[in-house]
Amino acid sequence: MSPSNYTVIGLTTEQDLPFLAAAIEQFFNVIFQDRDSLYFGGQYFKAGVAPNEILLCRNLDLLSGGLAYEEASDCTVIIILNKTNRTGSEVARDLEATLNIPCRVISEKTLP
Repeated sequence: MSPSNYTVIGLTTEQDLPFLAAAIEQFFNVIFQDRDSLYFGGQYFKAGVAPNEILLCRNLDLLSGGLAYEEASDCTVIIILNKTNRTGSEVARDLEATLNIPCRVISEKTLP
């Protein structure tokens, strides 16, 4: 599979977002900013600027009261990569090995 420009990865963990943000900062070599939004389930973390953003949030939609990604009901945390030169499978595999947390690709849109 070719590199993607939009990848959503789900993590299954009960760890809090600030702890995960610190670990994921090291993995991606970025610095997260702590933010708050109903759309992203309350507290979330953002690194970079469009189109090279990384978002870390809970799999919650506080506006609807449901999950942000219904197809990932087993995932409690979501990472959104707006641009990467690696496949989602590669990122999920390496994240899982680094964090020792189950990770999987939820969706991926590849470049033509």
